[in-house]
Amino acid sequence: MVSEDGRHGAERLFWDPDVAIRRAATPPEPAPARARMLVLSPDDSAIVAILRTRPGREPYAVLPGGGLESIDADPLAGALCELTEETGLQGENLDLMTSSVIVKDQQWIFLARARRRLPLRLGWPETGRDAGTHGTYEPVWLRPGDALEQLRGGVHPDWITGMIVAGR
Repeated sequence: MVSEDGRHGAERLFWDPDVAIRRAATPPEPAPARARMLVLSPDDSAIVAILRTRPGREPYAVLPGGGLESIDADPLAGALCELTEETGLQGENLDLMTSSVIVKDQQWIFLARARRRLPLRLGWPETGRDAGTHGTYEPVWLRPGDALEQLRGGVHPDWITGMIVAGR
């Protein structure tokens, strides 16, 4: 997004999904078994991310999402379920921005914008995981500057970091 002064800035995000990821008219075979949500804040100044720590690794961030389950009606339903479990955000809090699904790195990725910047909270099953074994999970509104400075660009999938850098 371009700021009011017409320039991209470190506190704005440059979201061009067509550049960063590929849209698939038909899903690849076999279809991806994972789904994620890329949720923008209402003003495009942040994304919803899960800050992760794991034993033996530097802290990093991931998009909310995970493996699809047999109870998921479709990949979008699975991504929304994971979003709610990991952040507390629900589908009625979002405007879906993609008319077709986005597939990258064998994952379904859906782009949405939050209607309001609501507080995020971790839900089950992540709250029941042993932090010593699985590390920690913290849902946050991640600003571009924080992503680059605090996480040294450790935002996964890696193309998210490219989108952040493009806005600088």
